[in-house]
Amino acid sequence: MKPLFVGVVVGVVLCALLGAGIGSTPAHSQVMPLASSSLVVNITPINDTTMQLTLVDPATYALCVYHVDKRDGKITLRSVRRIQWDMQMSAFNTGDPQPLSIRQMIGGN
Repeated sequence: MKPLFVGVVVGVVLCALLGAGIGSTPAHSQVMPLASSSLVVNITPINDTTMQLTLVDPATYALCVYHVDKRDGKITLRSVRRIQWDMQMSAFNTGDPQPLSIRQMIGGN
């Protein structure tokens, strides 16, 4: 049932893209709220021919990234992952000062 739902959501988003002029490239990414879902959708132009569609399901902490070819509408799934454990880390791939050091500097113990 969940794959069908995601397929329907992707279809709705693509229809919105086509209606909004998929051939035109906005200057920045666009977040599209979906009234019938808790999914967060972000559409970002990558170049003249490709847009990136990012779906986040806050209920399951799932993140999906798709590339959409503006010329033919072909959708390519680029990555999927659950991010609940990512959200538990206090720091990753950060330089100095580390978040804990900043917290201590401002007196946050």
